[in-house]
This record gives sequence, C-alpha cells and structure tokens, in this order.
Amino acid sequence: MTLEQGLAFGILFLALVLFASGKLRHDIVALIALVAVGLAGLVEPAEIVSGFGHPAVITVAAVLVVSEALRSSGLVDVVVQRIEPLTKTATGHIAILTGVVALASSFMNNVGALAIMLPVALATATERGRPPAMLLMPIAFGSMLGGMITLIGTPPNIIIASFRRSYAEEPFHMFDFAWVGLPIAVIGILFIALGAWRLIPRERKGGVQPEDMFSLEEYVIEVRVRDKSPLAGRRVAHMETAAGEEIAIAARVREDGQLYQPESWQPITAGDLFILRADPAELTEFLDTQGLELVGPEGDIRSDITSSDLKLVEAIVGPNSQLIGFGPRTLARLSQGEFQLFAVARQGEPI
Repeated sequence: MTLEQGLAFGILFLALVLFASGKLRHDIVALIALVAVGLAGLVEPAEIVSGFGHPAVITVAAVLVVSEALRSSGLVDVVVQRIEPLTKTATGHIAILTGVVALASSFMNNVGALAIMLPVALATATERGRPPAMLLMPIAFGSMLGGMITLIGTPPNIIIASFRRSYAEEPFHMFDFAWVGLPIAVIGILFIALGAWRLIPRERKGGVQPEDMFSLEEYVIEVRVRDKSPLAGRRVAHMETAAGEEIAIAARVREDGQLYQPESWQPITAGDLFILRADPAELTEFLDTQGLELVGPEGDIRSDITSSDLKLVEAIVGPNSQLIGFGPRTLARLSQGEFQLFAVARQGEPI
C-alpha cells in the first residue's frame, strides 16, 4: 500500500468514525474530509470544490428547497385531514400513512417527507389511542420505498441519471424508475400494512404514555420565599438566574390560589409561592442557598398542576427545529414565557 492510499483510507476511516459518533454534523464532517484530502495532496486544488457544481448536487439542493416549500405550505396536512377517516383500523392507519409518505418522498427529500408526516403520525396515534412507535418504523420504510419511484426520489437516482446523460444519448426521464420502483413500493407498503408491523418488538410498540414516563410528584413542587431569603426584594429574573438550567420556575401562585406564568421583571416578596420543576437531587442546595421552604409539613405536592391554568402536552422536536442544540431556557424565550420544559424523553426513556 502506498502512502497516498494509506492517507485516503485513513481519512475515510476517520470520517466514518465521526459520522457514527454523531458529535459533529454530517455536513461539517464532509467538509473536514474534503479539506483533509486537499491538504494531503490527494486531489488537485481545483478539483476540491468541483463536486459542488455537479448536476446531482444542484438537483438535490433544489429538491430540498421544494421539500421545505411543501412542508411550510401545509399541503400534505390538508390531504391527511381528508384521509383521516381511513385510520379507524390499525392496518388502515399504517397503510394510509405509509402510502402518503411514500407518495410525498417520491417527489421530495425523504427526510422532508418524514418531517411532514411525523407530527401527523403522532397526532393520529394519540387520537386513535395507538402507540406512536407502531407507526414510526412503517412510515420510515415508506419514505425509502417512495424514493425509488421517480428520478428525483433519492440522490442515488439523480447521480445515476447524470452519469447516463454523459454516456448515453437518451437520458433517464422523470418516471423511468417507476417501472421497477412503483411495484416494489406497492408490494412493500402492502407487506408492511398487512402484517410486517406486528414484527416490531412488543416492548418498542408498547405505547409509553407521557403520564407513565414522567412522574409529576418527582418533578413539581411548591415553595415559599422565607422572610430572610436573599430573593426577597429582587426580581424573578434573579431567581431564574440562580435556578440555572436544572431548575425551572413553572408558575407563580396568586393569593386566590390560581397559577400563572411569572414575568422576569416582577418583584419577589417574602411569602410568595412558586411552583418549581426540578429533580429532587438538584433542589436541596437551591432551597438552602436561596432561602426557600417547601409548602406544607411534608412538602406537599401540588395536585392541580395540570389544571386549566397549566397543561401538560407532549411535543416532538423536528429535524429543522430552532431548539436543537439549545437548553430549556431557549424554549421559554422563544415562546415568550408561555411554555416551560417539563421533561425530555429519547427512544422512550426519560433523560
């Protein structure tokens, strides 16, 4: 093996490790590998960026733009609302969602199609009382099956079409792939809907509900500001800073017992009551240093935390969400204090 070959394999191996680790975004890893092969002298400087002008790259970028336009327009949501009555049975539910995502992914990026259908799948699963996990894997396969139907369905189709244009007189047309891709997609969707979804491990489609996954008693408590508390006379913003990322001020309690979201500019006085969302392990030191005490002789837990004043909702972070990479305070800031992060789960487990 020559030195150049060793460098090429080394850069490729390092890129694969970075891809698998997930510590860096995939596009950043690709750019690092691109710069590395250039610095190693494996390619000419003019060839380093030549790939960005390839028709396949431009076409994929255009498909991504179209995907985002379709997602923002809400067109697919309108279609799904019309076919919702077909989701009464589990088989029909999976078949219709998988078919819609396959149709969408045949004309747009697979990830874009999933981004559109994921909230729809979760909402319909909740309405029909079915575990969301029962739908997620089928629609993922549906997006891959749909990509085989058209020329722009997946980047590999576009790349093959560009090479054919270079070596053959007649290029591939939009639906040339449908002669093979469409039958495979139809058979695949039928296979998934008629029984393949039953092969999903039971523990993965058991439908862990938010109220089962998270315990309010472990996270939500009511505290009172003591007379000599350093918070007395300060503003809520000071309390938020002292609480840090691990403790959130979920609500303030009025004299009549009603709950409301406090504003950062509001002053704090001795005797004020607050509802905090926190892990008990993180709470003890905060109570001691800030002069707070638990309400009631046993530190009674609020039983009305999910009343009309505060509601517990489950949401999913989309692939293009502004919240990715940021902490809980970002959600509160973007929602102007209307939302507070209660807990986070990943792959069915609280984190």
